[in-house]
Amino acid sequence: MLTQEIKNKLNELYQNTPDYVGVAYGNKTVQGVETSDKSIVFTVPKKKPLNEIPFDERLPEFVEINRTIYRTDVLEIGKVVTMVDYPVCDNYTINLNCYTWSPLGPVNPPNRNTLRPLVGGISLTADRVAPAVGTLGLIVVDSISQKLVGLTNNHVVVQDASYTSYRNLSLLNQIVNEYKSSAYQSGEVTTSVSTRIGEVVRYVPLKSQPELNTVDGALVSLCANTVSNTTSFTQLGINYNQPMVFANTAEIDSLLVTPRTILSSGRTSGVKSGDCGLKIKLLGASQPVGSYPLQGSGRTVSFNDLIVFTRLSEGCNFPIYGGDSGSVLIADFNGEYKIIGLNFAGSSQVPGSTTDIGQFGFACRIDNVAFELGIEAWDGTPKNTVSTIEKVITPGSSPNKTIIVDGKTYWQVGLSPYLN
Repeated sequence: MLTQEIKNKLNELYQNTPDYVGVAYGNKTVQGVETSDKSIVFTVPKKKPLNEIPFDERLPEFVEINRTIYRTDVLEIGKVVTMVDYPVCDNYTINLNCYTWSPLGPVNPPNRNTLRPLVGGISLTADRVAPAVGTLGLIVVDSISQKLVGLTNNHVVVQDASYTSYRNLSLLNQIVNEYKSSAYQSGEVTTSVSTRIGEVVRYVPLKSQPELNTVDGALVSLCANTVSNTTSFTQLGINYNQPMVFANTAEIDSLLVTPRTILSSGRTSGVKSGDCGLKIKLLGASQPVGSYPLQGSGRTVSFNDLIVFTRLSEGCNFPIYGGDSGSVLIADFNGEYKIIGLNFAGSSQVPGSTTDIGQFGFACRIDNVAFELGIEAWDGTPKNTVSTIEKVITPGSSPNKTIIVDGKTYWQVGLSPYLN
């Protein structure tokens, strides 16, 4: 069972290891076989012989947590990056024909179609990031307004998700915001009126290293005519027609104690279920994640309390692929499907590494996502959608996610050229 004491130790270890090393809680692997022995697992882009590792970068063999001694393990995972898809050809020019082909083969999964009414697991983009594309993971309820909104990652629909207090206000390319940024749902990113489904509502701003983040998440409003009260709570391609609740903290913490059937449906890799479903690899993971479009350039951001998942066998397709960012991770709790995480990153190959591209996926826990974004699961009862979005402008930059003005809560959505 993942406990708070273990989480605290993982965070402590992460802060005291080289910046390319992650740390998590999982089962120890011996000679390529995963055992049931619990271990503190260090994740690295590429394993090296001990004599090639500087003395001050060597990792401990044992870790003590609350009077329990854990052996450590080292897992090669490649470089961890966000999982959007961007249509760049070999000559580095943008061409819509250069979107990633599905790892399923020459035929794209139906997740890449334009679909109405909306369901979870389909393609999504927004004005500020197109033609990059990710996944609309789930339709959820805004806890305060009790209106329906779409859940995805911030890097799927947001140009720069960093706190404005981290930005250089003198640089024009830092003066960006998401107000009136339309969201679109079409198979290959057609940003036209016919594919518009709403606007970016809010996101969880990100802190720069070495500070830790727990959630990469954003919400989009939904036009009323794009949602069905009888089908929009489902996931495309997953044979389960009931609304899915959010797993609670104890259920997520126990995922390594009681193995569950794990499923997902993403824009590029389609459905992962059945014999080629997924499995939980690690919990409580602290991990550096690259390729964030923050502060005008690609940045690495640190996260903690993540779920790491992988495929059931090497014969299965990748558990996550470019374009699957924003999809949700689902677990079968004795016949009841529950949302356990929001997928946002995956492993890519490092030169000289034996790790397959996309062998490991990373998800933010849904209990953290719900808390940070102020959302709850939709039980399928009829609800309205967001009709208006208000804004306020305050002077200077801010380290705050929200402010309260006249009794209303407003979320940070970027910078304006007005009032500096």
